[in-house]
Amino acid sequence: MLLWKSHGLNIVELWFDERLPAGFSPDIIRYHQALTPSVEGASDFFTLVTDLSQDEAALMARLQKESRYEVRRAQEKDALVMKVWDGDNAFLDAFVDFYQDFAVQKGLMKLDRHHLNRIHLAGRLDISRAESEGGEPLVYHAYYKHADRVRLLHSASSFRSSNDAGFRALAGRANRWLHWQDFLRFKAEGRAWYDWGGWYEGKEDPDRLRINQFKESFGGEVLQTYNGEALISLKARMFARMARLLGRR
Repeated sequence: MLLWKSHGLNIVELWFDERLPAGFSPDIIRYHQALTPSVEGASDFFTLVTDLSQDEAALMARLQKESRYEVRRAQEKDALVMKVWDGDNAFLDAFVDFYQDFAVQKGLMKLDRHHLNRIHLAGRLDISRAESEGGEPLVYHAYYKHADRVRLLHSASSFRSSNDAGFRALAGRANRWLHWQDFLRFKAEGRAWYDWGGWYEGKEDPDRLRINQFKESFGGEVLQTYNGEALISLKARMFARMARLLGRR
């Protein structure tokens, strides 16, 4: 559960199967990937999940041929190094800077540092990094940790930062290798589910379909979850109404 205040409103985020503590009444509840459609304002959110309860050999066998090859080549020939964030501020700052550059290159929205800090303060943030043998950061993954599952929040790669074909290929292998290493360490922690943070159910957007194909290459199952928002207090409903009116001008 994440809790913060904005514009004088108490806002709570609930993820997956989280429930509001008894006797607690915020102004707004935001539901992320609820496992049942009973949340207020529910809208579908499809994602892909990998079952980490399988043994390592079974997990590897689920990988499609290309991803299995890339992971094994990275392990055997690239001498990559994985670093996992231990709470160090410099590591977190390096991730944010890396992601902001990546977002500009891809035309994505920049990372919301305030929201990232909320996840961190709630003890739910996990970040991993793949480095080259020489120590150059190649890929970062950031996760939301909850009970028996982890959910990919952000993935950023240096793939687009160079025109060198060899370096781009290395960055691509590093991304697959880091996902595999994250599989294994989360499995070792006792996590049962690796949530890829979304799956595009449409057929029209080729970029999003390519992302689907990448995720699917690691095996997994499509899962339907639900997002929603409940405006609990009169103050929250009035604020939302004013925001809608101002948005029409």
